[in-house]
Amino acid sequence: MPVRLSPARSVAITRKAFLISLTLLGIGYVWLAGLIGHWGSPRAPSIGGGSYSLDRFVYSGLIILLAAAWSFGALLLALVRKDAALSRRALILSGIGFCALAGACWIYGKNLH
Repeated sequence: MPVRLSPARSVAITRKAFLISLTLLGIGYVWLAGLIGHWGSPRAPSIGGGSYSLDRFVYSGLIILLAAAWSFGALLLALVRKDAALSRRALILSGIGFCALAGACWIYGKNLH
């Protein structure tokens, strides 16, 4: 007798989940920006060693990767949702993520050279 699996529970983007997800993006973005700018400390320990430092390169890459993963994840969620309201909220999250990605590339892109 075949085993029937229950259908996967749908992920609903409620207002609370929407605000929590925006907060998580903001926390990650500000934390990485602080590591790039050395906020709160005169000199943070460097990544690399020797006479060069890779900290700006690594943290800039991470902030761009965070914004890109966020944007594409929210866009994918918007495309697979069948409910129009939930899809619209996911598209708003994706738009915010793409704005964060554009800002990160504009501000921190020079650190990736």
